[in-house]
Amino acid sequence: MSSKEYGSYNFREGFKIDEGNFKNLLPTSIIKHESTHYKSFVFSIFGTFYRMWSKLLDLQELRRSKPLFDHLQMYFSKMQEQAATYNEIVDELSKLDESEYDDYLKNFRDSNKKYYKYFDAMRRNSNGVLGTLHIKEINAAKNTDKLHELIDTILFLSFSIDIKQFSLEKWQKITDIDSDMTTNEQLNPNKRFQMILNNLIYDPQGNCITIDMESLSETLRIPNPSDYDTLDDYHKIFERLLGKKYSLPILILISKSGVETDESIFKDEVLMAYPSLPIFRPTENLFLNPIKLLDANNVLGQKEKYKYAQIITQNYFKSWAIHLINETKMVIIEDVNEMSSAMLLLNQLIKQFDLTVTTSSKLPFKILDRIEYDVFVFMTRPISENLKYINDEYRDGYYNIVKNDDMNFLLVKKNRIMLIQPLIASQINLVKSRLDQIANKNFLMLLSNKALESIDLYFMDRQLNADDKMIDQFFSNLNKANDEYLRLGNT
Repeated sequence: MSSKEYGSYNFREGFKIDEGNFKNLLPTSIIKHESTHYKSFVFSIFGTFYRMWSKLLDLQELRRSKPLFDHLQMYFSKMQEQAATYNEIVDELSKLDESEYDDYLKNFRDSNKKYYKYFDAMRRNSNGVLGTLHIKEINAAKNTDKLHELIDTILFLSFSIDIKQFSLEKWQKITDIDSDMTTNEQLNPNKRFQMILNNLIYDPQGNCITIDMESLSETLRIPNPSDYDTLDDYHKIFERLLGKKYSLPILILISKSGVETDESIFKDEVLMAYPSLPIFRPTENLFLNPIKLLDANNVLGQKEKYKYAQIITQNYFKSWAIHLINETKMVIIEDVNEMSSAMLLLNQLIKQFDLTVTTSSKLPFKILDRIEYDVFVFMTRPISENLKYINDEYRDGYYNIVKNDDMNFLLVKKNRIMLIQPLIASQINLVKSRLDQIANKNFLMLLSNKALESIDLYFMDRQLNADDKMIDQFFSNLNKANDEYLRLGNT
């Protein structure tokens, strides 16, 4: 293993894989590493809280909480890397003969000392229970999956925190978080992680490692899951943290943080990966152009030409906006308050400007069919998050998998609508088997110029969201546009 970044998880809906760092197909161990992070943030109380908070940082008014968000990582990042690296190495060792274990571990240690220390910490902190001797016995007994499940369970329990006990109203500076973590170890993921490692038992009869739950229950408290099984539970928590005046945007944003938890998908961990999109583009990022807010009646009839129409909808299709984008500016039409009006306006705009129409929203065909022109639906989440949508809405359509500039794309077309899903190479065969049950294969279906333009737009969006300076510039432009809109409205 080199120091290159093979994958990453940024507390969102899936993990990212950079295939440019691999000469051949992606090793399953890298998938195992990133999915270990991912699953702990999907299924646990603290993980769900942190993912939702990550989503809330998309709103400028709530980005003031980012220093707190970032500081909280010091209480779980090390244990996360220890567990994920352990799962990664166990996966690699399971493919080797026992006589090769020592050489593999030596090479790993020499090539990546930092991550080897994470692996070795699991052995030391578990009093040797998670050591190489037991890994050999477990792998020989074909119980490797049980060992992976154990590590996932350890992370799950470490993150099963009664987060309502945090003094959220007092979190104004990072020392306020430190105070909570030091006064109550039950709120500290690192401390909980160590408590669990202290209560592991190796079972020589079953060739497996288990948690001594009877002993652990004396030191580790686990909240009632029913206290955290609704969106409202988390909504109230964030109202405490960020203020009730942001109640509505909080609710809208956290409602979009859900993930597809179909059990069959989680068995195919590779489907949870999303390719790392290019973040440096040869052209200027259009989202950094000046922004103007306009009412719909002030846009129609304009002589200025636009290239893109980006459809934005939220709050379960109750709120709509249309972004018109060209090489010099971005116009936002926000006063479209219901779907019929949005579709009527969109058809008028497309007819006037010959636009490339795109969205990343999972719009049903009862809405899409109202658009009289081609639409490109670009999927910004992993294929695991979109298979149900594809099955429900694109059944009996046509699909193909194409390559463009070293990137793989699943194309699914039905009527005038083309769905574009970025893939990593290791997903292709599995995705083909899934799509064969949904749509018809069409080898002739390729990326048109407008499809490529829509991909470019979302690459720019990816670049914007990956760069704090760029996102700050975007919000600055948006604030100026809003101030100007209000000024003109009051004159």
